[in-house]
Amino acid sequence: MQLHAESFIFFIFFILSLGVIGVVFLPESLSASKYIPVNILKTWEDAKNYCRSEHTDLVRVWNMSQNNEIHRMFGFNHWMGLYRDLWANWSDQSPVTFTNWEVGQPDNSGSTDMTSCAAVKTDTGKWWDVDCSEEHEFICQTLIPPRRRIKLSFQSEADLTDPHIQQQILEQVQYKP
Repeated sequence: MQLHAESFIFFIFFILSLGVIGVVFLPESLSASKYIPVNILKTWEDAKNYCRSEHTDLVRVWNMSQNNEIHRMFGFNHWMGLYRDLWANWSDQSPVTFTNWEVGQPDNSGSTDMTSCAAVKTDTGKWWDVDCSEEHEFICQTLIPPRRRIKLSFQSEADLTDPHIQQQILEQVQYKP
């Protein structure tokens, strides 16, 4: 059964034999993360810290469609959440499963002494490794949690399959004092 209430979609399932009601919340806006372009010049580390304090983190890119969406947000190169630690993880420690490096990149800008971070070249959408101490604009990302699960357990003589009882349960779960 699918019920709509405020900005959430509720999927309610009843495990009557166990006397447990499980409620899973899915935000309607789950279809995409929210991208926040920041028109302030910062080093990669400062940009990461800004994004973490104001949003979730620097943007991470999972596929070409997402890459195309974010690279058009600025007229200049901008930071994203990838840095050189074998280029294996995003700044939030999730694994890198997609890349869009320019041919010949990453090359550490020809230096072994430099700490490299990834920037998106806005005219092509290709990624370059650049010195993390350079200052660029950046894109933050607010990730919407995929779901939250709440299990309620109670004793009741009520018929939990009754739509009126289900509505009362929903109202109680949504109640904000």
